[in-house]
This record gives sequence, C-alpha cells and structure tokens, in this order.
Amino acid sequence: MKKNIVFIFILIIVPIILYFQTLKFGYVNWDDSYLLVDNASFFEKPSNIFASFTKDLSLSTNDQNKIFYRPLMLVSYVIEYQWAKENPRSYHLTNVIFHIVSTLLLFFFLRQLKVSERSSFFLSLIFSVHPLTVQSVAWIQGRNDSLLLIFLLLSLISLEKLRKKFSWLILTSHFLAFSAALLTKESALLFPAVYLAYLALVQKEKIFTKRNALLSAGWLAITTLWFFFRSMVIHLGFRGFYSVKDMALGILSYSGKLVFPFDLSPYPVPENVFPIYGVLVLSFIVLLVTFRKIRDKSKFYFGALWFLSLIGVTFARGFTTASFIETRIYPALPGVMLMMAEIDLGKILSKYKYVFFLFLFVLFSSVTYVYSKVYRDPLSHQIFAVKSSPNSWVTRHNLALEYLRIGRTDFAYNQIKRAYSLNPQNSTLNANYALILEKMEMTDSALFYYKKALSINPQNLNAFNNTGLIYYNNGEYDSAQRYFSDGLLIYCGDAIMHFNLANTFFMKKEFGSAKTEYLTVIELDPTNKEALKYLSYTYKELGSNDSAEYYEKLFNESYP
Repeated sequence: MKKNIVFIFILIIVPIILYFQTLKFGYVNWDDSYLLVDNASFFEKPSNIFASFTKDLSLSTNDQNKIFYRPLMLVSYVIEYQWAKENPRSYHLTNVIFHIVSTLLLFFFLRQLKVSERSSFFLSLIFSVHPLTVQSVAWIQGRNDSLLLIFLLLSLISLEKLRKKFSWLILTSHFLAFSAALLTKESALLFPAVYLAYLALVQKEKIFTKRNALLSAGWLAITTLWFFFRSMVIHLGFRGFYSVKDMALGILSYSGKLVFPFDLSPYPVPENVFPIYGVLVLSFIVLLVTFRKIRDKSKFYFGALWFLSLIGVTFARGFTTASFIETRIYPALPGVMLMMAEIDLGKILSKYKYVFFLFLFVLFSSVTYVYSKVYRDPLSHQIFAVKSSPNSWVTRHNLALEYLRIGRTDFAYNQIKRAYSLNPQNSTLNANYALILEKMEMTDSALFYYKKALSINPQNLNAFNNTGLIYYNNGEYDSAQRYFSDGLLIYCGDAIMHFNLANTFFMKKEFGSAKTEYLTVIELDPTNKEALKYLSYTYKELGSNDSAEYYEKLFNESYP
C-alpha cells in the first residue's frame, strides 16, 4: 500500500515538473486563440453549457466550416471561462491536470489487467513523459484528446467492475463514460469493438451473453443518438478516407515516433515523413510475434487493437490534405503501453528492463521538455512547424499570417508565396495571398487573387468582403455594393458585411437603404458603436432629427 502511494505521488509530481513551464505559455494562434478570444461572447455565458450541444467545435455560422461535433470540449471552456476569461495560464494548468488524471487512470487500469505494480508504474511514467503527449498538453486545443482518454479509461474500468458484479449503477456509469467519450471526440466511434475485444481476448469471456447483448444494445443506442444530434449540427457527409499511400505513411509516422521521437512536428504531412523509423518499429513487432517473445498474446493484440482503432479513425478525410497531428495519438498510447507490458525479454534481458525504462524516461523527458517550448508563443510555434514540415502549404500559410499579425509584411509575402506554389487552388490561401498583397499596396494583384479565390470557392465570404472593400476605398461604389450584396446572399447574418454595405449606400446617398443596413448591423451586433454613430448621421440626412438625436444619445451613453 505504501509503495502504491509513492508511485501515485511520483506519477503526479513528474508531469507537474515537466510541464510547469507551460503555465507561462500563451496562445499559439492555431485554433486556440480563435476559439477562446474571438468567441468570448459565447464562453462568458454559463447558459451556453447547454448551447454547446447545438454547436460545432469552431462555433462557425457557415455550414462549410462545420466539421467537428465535440460539445464537451466547448463545455469545458464555458466552465473554465467563468474565472479564467481569456488568460491562457488557466487553460494550460487545466491541460496539465487532465494529463495527470489520464496518467493515474492508466496506472489503475494496468493494475486491473494484472500487470505488476512496478511495471504498471513504469509504463504509466513513460506515458506521462512521452514526447507524443506534448501537443495534447502544451497546446490548449489539444485537451480534447486527454479528455477523450479519461472517458475511455473510465469506461473500461467500469466495464471490468461490471464484469465482476452486475449493477445497474455501474452499467449506467459505463454508458455515461462512453457517451462522454463520443461527445468529446469522434475517435471513440470504434471503441465498442475494443470493449468486446477486452471481454473476449483479455478476460476470455463468451461474446454471446445476455449481459453483452445489453451492452451492445446500449452502445448502439448511444451511437445512434450521437449521430442524430451530430446531424442536427454538422451537415457535411462522410468524405471517405485519405489515400492508401497517405494512410500507410501515417501509420509509419505514428509508429516511428513511439520509439524514435526525433521527427516531431506540430503539423506533420506525408511529404515530410521519415518512414524508416516506423519500418524499424513495425519490423521489431513482427519479430517479437514471429519468435514468440510475447507473454500473453491476447493482451498484446488487445493493445494493438486499441492503438489501431483510435488511429484508424483519424484517417477519415476532414481537410483537403492529409496530416498526422501528434495529439491524435495521445488516447492510443495506452494500447502501446499494454503491448510493452507483454513483451518477453528473456531471463537475461529482464534483469535490465528497469534500466531500459530509466533510459527511456530520461530520453523522453528531455525531448518533451525541449519540444514543449515550441508551443510557448505563436511565432515559435509557426516557425518550427515550417522547419519540421517545409512541404506543407498549411504551415507556411499560417506562418505568413503570423508575420502579417506582427507587422512583418515582407516575411509574410515570402511565406505566402511559397505556400501558394504548393497549393495554388486553395480558396483561403488565395484570399490571404491577396490580403498580404493589399497590405503591400499591390491592389491590382490583390483583386486578381481575391477573384481567383471566389472562382475556386464562390462561398468565400472573406473574399467577397475584401474585394468589396477595395472597390469601396477606390470610390467604385457600385462594384463594392455588388460584392457586399453577393456575399450577403450566401450568409445574411454577417454583421461586418452589412456594415460595409451600409457605408456604401451612405456614400451613394441612398440613405433609406443605408438606414436599413445599419439597423440590421445593430440587431446582429449591438456592440457595434460605429453603426450607432453612422445611423445617427443617416437619420439626419433623412430629416428624422428625433431619431438622429436618439441614436446620438445612445452612442454617447454607451461609449462616453
């Protein structure tokens, strides 16, 4: 018992020491700041805990941008925002806590599987310091995978309790944990197969029993309900999988980093994968199986199924290009730890296995500590992303936007130009290329790329808005009106575009139309002080002095 307490203490204190530096980190402007800062009005309302179940992860109002249904992640932000606001330190601290909880649950689960106390400790310790956990801990948005693992481990622990003694309370706990996993991330979809493998392979039970029929019915009902609620939010259908070549490279990329964490990247892509590491790891596994160096093949294969089921879902096509983001492997790592527990090193090597564990601990801790620094600020993150994945248009595009944000337009131009050469047919890339050219006062070139962006994707709202602004600033109000109006035909709820259209009508002296648009802006965005001010001017032009005075007074009271 005393040894157990010591092990638990170490499993808590080591991640704290290793990841303490992340409490000083900020946002990396890769989904995290966009979600938490730009959508502050959503997270500041506690009532939106319930609204989170009706939103996609991006909180986008454009159906084309709705890809992920992960309401529990939004719920975690709503709850935390009540005291943390936009301060990233709290979110980093929460990520560290989630990681510690995952580590402890892994330790308890391994003990549940009759893995020795010492081996369970060392395997959990290796998990806690593994470089492949960095992205899930140091990147605020990576918490969805640590949350996913917490719920999956809870569901397996409750399943074991249910196996030993049936209880409706434990059954309900199991179903709730599985439901929470699904509502955290789609990767849990295949986990019922892991549950059945646990019962059949690990516990050697018959599959066709009344209890398992009840469990299967529950899993099916939960999954069906999840699909129903998801379909109310996400309207895009299944897009298939990435190519066989990309999926093979993905498996090699993830497998190689399990043992050789020297090819780390915030945004790995097929073009920059070093498959040799993965080939070595998979060859070693084949040799272990061939020469019967596995103690309990059932547990070993169960661990492999755990790993593959969670990795396999990540190859479903979500974006236009394949990527092997490292946070996705976080919930799959316990499967690998279980495989390691069943490797038979022989009598001679067994004497030194804890020396080997110590070596891995020192190596992985060192790499993790250094690699974590990549997530300390936006520029460090994006520069390393380009350095580690130079053939990715996404990383170069993001670095260009970061340089633009800090005012280094020349550097931004160099990166966006490289990104464009890698993927000239991406609408967003063309629009941002145009934006940078516009900042460089190359207006004609900017118009060319905005229009190309619209030819590729006629629903690119930013391209409509920015093209309209160029014409507006040039005094070509009819052309500006056309682009703003066309953009609003796609999405009539865009307050910014309504405001720009209102200004255009005002400049054309069409004050009646301007009034209508300004009122729409205030309805959509009551905090838009410019709309209040110009609405007052518009009523003056229309001769409605009382209304003009009302909105002028409202503006002065709201923004003294």
